[in-house]
Amino acid sequence: MTEEVEIIQEDLKKLRETRGKKSEYLKNLKNHPQVYKPFLIIVTLSIIQQFSGMSILRAYPVKIFDEVFHDEEKSNANQNVTLSDDQGNSRVSNEAYISAIIMGFVRLLASLILANLLRKYNRRRMYFASAGMTIASLVCFATCALHHSRFVNF
Repeated sequence: MTEEVEIIQEDLKKLRETRGKKSEYLKNLKNHPQVYKPFLIIVTLSIIQQFSGMSILRAYPVKIFDEVFHDEEKSNANQNVTLSDDQGNSRVSNEAYISAIIMGFVRLLASLILANLLRKYNRRRMYFASAGMTIASLVCFATCALHHSRFVNF
């Protein structure tokens, strides 16, 4: 019984020592740019991608494109009602599926181009280029939306 208590006490001492080492490491994290710089780059890119709406486009392409390519019947009817065929099944336009397939093909093509570019350029340069182009696209989109809303109100 006393042997088990001694083993538990030794394990507790080791656990307390490792906790102290972890807290020291976190306090000295500013001295380890090889850890925090890539982390900050990835977090920044993730935030930019969330604001650009890419996660929504990846998750719901058919539903989004179906709203874009809605039938005239659907536009005349209530927007919340889904079109149904004779059996009562909901219908989605073929253009929505074709657009989702095209979008998947473009993403595949972009991935292949990225793999080729990563041979020539390092990842950091590619991440900054991606972040810069995404920010520029969002600014252009916001500018167009702002100008469109001004013209619509006239």
